[in-house]
Amino acid sequence: TDSSQGQQHLAAQITKHNHDNFLGSRHGNKPECRDSAAGCKRTLKSCKVVLAPGLFWASIISHTTSFVLGSTMEFNVKHGTLETIKTGCLVVTLSEAKTLTGPVMTLDNACNGQISAAIKHGDISGKAGQTLMLFGLPGIAAQRVLVIGRGKDEELGDRALRKLVQKIAATLKDGGATDALLTLPALAVKGRDIYARTRLLVETLRESLYQFDQFKSQKATPSRLKKCLLWSDDKAE
Repeated sequence: TDSSQGQQHLAAQITKHNHDNFLGSRHGNKPECRDSAAGCKRTLKSCKVVLAPGLFWASIISHTTSFVLGSTMEFNVKHGTLETIKTGCLVVTLSEAKTLTGPVMTLDNACNGQISAAIKHGDISGKAGQTLMLFGLPGIAAQRVLVIGRGKDEELGDRALRKLVQKIAATLKDGGATDALLTLPALAVKGRDIYARTRLLVETLRESLYQFDQFKSQKATPSRLKKCLLWSDDKAE
């Protein structure tokens, strides 16, 4: 329709506006957008670290989401020891390989092997898209831990990453957490550096969580999820 085409055009123009002005207006560790002609005077005060291009793009896309879609979703970056971070839901991935590695291994060590026990008992195998929600794990500050299978232990392609993120978004949208910490930036994606894979991750999350029912008689149940944190173990990233 003309209306939807107009919205798409507006989104494209504002995305370009954000890209041009944010990249040209970084002041210390607080990216700013000062295009008065576009009526934009936002400051991303939530950024606490100097962001490399990949995670800096997460902030840019967050700004675009709020400006164009009116979404209340917030994206931010989080560093720190995984098991000590307080969050409504901590998301880690699991491959079909027998050996735990990366963030899921860190959490399994912190909770005295309860994730390994769940795998042993057949609750989850690491098959792509398979999920297991665990509550109140000892030694872990997060209220919930969402373990999601990513398939074979190899680099993901773009399509596989999108499907993984869409499954995570669907699970979080229907859950009780108001915020979530995702460890997906640590995943290897074919042909994508931290900049490119973080951008793809945030764009897919944004699209999957967006709800538009202004013209529907029966409104969708709003998601409780309002904030997504992207975790990195390296403060230089």
